[in-house]
Order: sequence, then C-alpha cells, then structure tokens
Amino acid sequence: MAAALKAQVQTQKSASGMPGQIIVSRTIFYASANGQGDGMRYSIPCVRITAMPWPYPSLTVDALHAMGATGIPGLNPVGAIQYSTIGGHDTYRSDYEGGQANMHFRMARFQFVTDGHLVTIEMFATSQEQLDQMAATVQSLSFSKP
Repeated sequence: MAAALKAQVQTQKSASGMPGQIIVSRTIFYASANGQGDGMRYSIPCVRITAMPWPYPSLTVDALHAMGATGIPGLNPVGAIQYSTIGGHDTYRSDYEGGQANMHFRMARFQFVTDGHLVTIEMFATSQEQLDQMAATVQSLSFSKP
C-alpha cells in the first residue's frame, strides 16, 4: 500500500516558479474491525481517511487521471469512476479488487475536495457485500466547519 500513497504525492511550485514542497497525504482516521493495523498496515476490513492540501477549487475525473489516482499497484479497477454528491461535495468513487497471499479483497475509494483539502476515504473488505455495506455509510456523511 506504500505504492498507493506514493501515487498521491505531488510536487507543487511556489509563486516564484521555484520548486516547492512535496505534499503527501496524511492519515487522519483509521479503524479496523479487529482493532489492528495503523493506516499504513491494514487489517481487513478497515477504513482509512487521508487528506492533503489541494490548491484547486474542485476535483475532476481528468485530475484523478493526471494524479495517477485511478490506478493502484496490485489492485485492478472494477468498473468506471462514479460521480455523486455527498454532504454537498462533488465526490468520485473508484472500486478495485486484488489480493495478497491467500486473501482476496475489494476496495472502494471516495475522493472529494473540502476546505482546501483533497479528502480520500478508502474502504477495504473481504467481499462485495461487505464493501457495499461499508460504502453505504459514506452516503450519509455531512460536513460542518468547526
């Protein structure tokens, strides 16, 4: 999964045109059914939420492709990217499937922009039914500023 994190790294240039800083997603939430893992090492089923500064007003499918965020090494995309509005935010969902050792799993990734940050919600499950149940909770999200 470190490769997935590297795919989200982007270089930003400062106003002077000089190379800026490298911006990496930060894990802001991680939970697993068994209480194991930490956001870098997963215990499936689990949910991870990351955020990184996003200098653009919105997110588009073209931006997802440009970032390389639609392809995750070791996982195969399932279906097309789906658009919806969740909590008043334009949200894109990408589904994947893959496996490691003797475990086959599925993943749903939701991405949206809020308060100057690209937020990514990743859900890992052992079956499509489990993933659908987890993903249904995302539809009920709402957002408020502190």
